[in-house]
Amino acid sequence: MLKRNWVRGLFGCRTSESKRLGLRVGLSGQPLHESLAMVLMIPDEMRRLRAVNRLTTVMHSALLDAVCEIGARGAGADLAFCTLLDDQMHRVVGAYGTDVEAFPRLPELAQGRRALVMVGDMASAAAMAEHPMVDGRLERMEAAVLAAVMHDGEAVGMIGVGWRRAMAAFPADAAAIVRRMVPVAEAQIEAEAVLTRMAQDAFRLLERVRG
Repeated sequence: MLKRNWVRGLFGCRTSESKRLGLRVGLSGQPLHESLAMVLMIPDEMRRLRAVNRLTTVMHSALLDAVCEIGARGAGADLAFCTLLDDQMHRVVGAYGTDVEAFPRLPELAQGRRALVMVGDMASAAAMAEHPMVDGRLERMEAAVLAAVMHDGEAVGMIGVGWRRAMAAFPADAAAIVRRMVPVAEAQIEAEAVLTRMAQDAFRLLERVRG
């Protein structure tokens, strides 16, 4: 079952249960539930960013390009991409049909390990209409099926397919294709991270032997 669980803010950021509190005003003058949400979300976001920081050596990959191409062709989409997300930007590590290398975070996306976002007309969504991946400054993507990419239990990026036209209905297998793309991308990202750690350990050992 597809989830349409929208959350405002950074992709992968968890929604605080404090929004259910009945108290109204915080010390900062903001509603108390909003103040508490900001405080309680900080540790979650710090954990997510630590996981992302462990992947700084993961570069644009031909294998991830291939995953994106297979996904786009299978879904009949115009483009596809796989990204890693820091506190501001998506860094593209795999792509098909676009040469965009980085773009600002999208303002509203689903959370959860296998949750999907399916947006048929991004240009009509107020929060997305002026995003450079939608309005043509970087790309003209008007519809997309997107999913979280996980590492160490945290949402570190996203993968998905997109269309340069609005979609009244998505191909029947588009969601299943994106779901299949996710574990392959995660495995490749994990493999590159492990190989980097092994190379760093070998280099440190060599330095000690030389010293």
